[in-house]
Amino acid sequence: MATIKGKSTYRTPGALSRGRAAEGSPAKPPRPVPRPQTVPSECTGRWVAWSPDGLRIVAAGDGPGQARAAALAVGVPDSLLEWIPPRDELRGKPARGAAGAP
Repeated sequence: MATIKGKSTYRTPGALSRGRAAEGSPAKPPRPVPRPQTVPSECTGRWVAWSPDGLRIVAAGDGPGQARAAALAVGVPDSLLEWIPPRDELRGKPARGAAGAP
């Protein structure tokens, strides 16, 4: 126990090394951040159902109801739904039939 201006303080073991490696020990490398699956081209222009952690596609459908039903069929009841724009829109080109498209 140390005394500072009349007040006693107590340091827990390892208090100095919290958040950093103690002297003489190697630092732990940071954990890589998981990245979501790349959306395959066959899913563009469709609704996809992502796993609850948002890292992988578990199903796809032409509408949100189809994507949800397909996710339920593979055993993922709490999937996250997302509309994936058509490939042309992803590349910054207007979709066929859109205003201003040739």
